[in-house]
Amino acid sequence: MKNILVVDDERMFLMSLAEGLMQSFKEFKIFTAENGEYAMRVLDSNSVNLLLTDLQMPVKDGFDLLRHVREFFPDIQVIVMTAYINEDIMGRLKSLGFSEILEKPFDLEDLIGKIRRMIYENA
Repeated sequence: MKNILVVDDERMFLMSLAEGLMQSFKEFKIFTAENGEYAMRVLDSNSVNLLLTDLQMPVKDGFDLLRHVREFFPDIQVIVMTAYINEDIMGRLKSLGFSEILEKPFDLEDLIGKIRRMIYENA
């Protein structure tokens, strides 16, 4: 079974996104976390194939989470989603080795297609 972890501090968005992914990926388990710290706990105790994370969150932000993933889980596929994209953020993401970025708001079907490609092309 494949597992996806979705991380965002906006609870309504997080639940809505998780529900949409559950409907499209019935064979997957969808984990959710409202901040980077909780997401790190999920990663440390579960096998995750794909991480979908926001950047701006309380407690530990997306960059803290991405550094943790690079160090301890380098094989996890990652999609970053953010409403605030600029050259500085793009540079920081690229320096960490992340290039899959979705700007909010995004189309759920586009995200589903991207997830399918990433998981099945890298299986």
